[in-house]
Amino acid sequence: QIRQLFDKPWDNPRAQAMVDWVNAYNGKLVVWARFREDIRQISEVLSHETQPHVTYYGATSTKDRTAAVARFLDDGPESARIFVSTPAAGGTGLNLQGGCNRVLYYSNSDNSIDRWQSEDRTHRIGTNGIVTYTDLIGKGSSDRKILRNLSGKKSLSEMALSEVRDWLDEAE
Repeated sequence: QIRQLFDKPWDNPRAQAMVDWVNAYNGKLVVWARFREDIRQISEVLSHETQPHVTYYGATSTKDRTAAVARFLDDGPESARIFVSTPAAGGTGLNLQGGCNRVLYYSNSDNSIDRWQSEDRTHRIGTNGIVTYTDLIGKGSSDRKILRNLSGKKSLSEMALSEVRDWLDEAE
């Protein structure tokens, strides 16, 4: 059972921060969230704000996933401005780059692979310009700890890769 802390999702300070972020930029945006309930609430808030968006998460059918990606990548009048997904579902196998240079992490998990893969959905060969990633950090939440853990895992991974490269250079 899900415990709701706010009468309306748009009363949630995290959701309000997301809306401010969305309204600060023109163009296509990607919002990543850890939980299905986050996706549901984000979608409700974006609908309330009349922001055209699509959702893509574990329970989304294959047909609806294909339609969501197509609607997001389309530039026509029926296109979606915002792609909302969980990194676990949408973090691999998708190519969302092009006109999308802004990414928001509404909520994170400790899964570094999901994070790195989700970052790669918008930052790939063919990306135009710089991609900016923003993490929402709630006061008194575990967000800072999670980001520190993710950063530490990336540093460890880079260190290991550096050692492998050094070893390969010595082998030549």
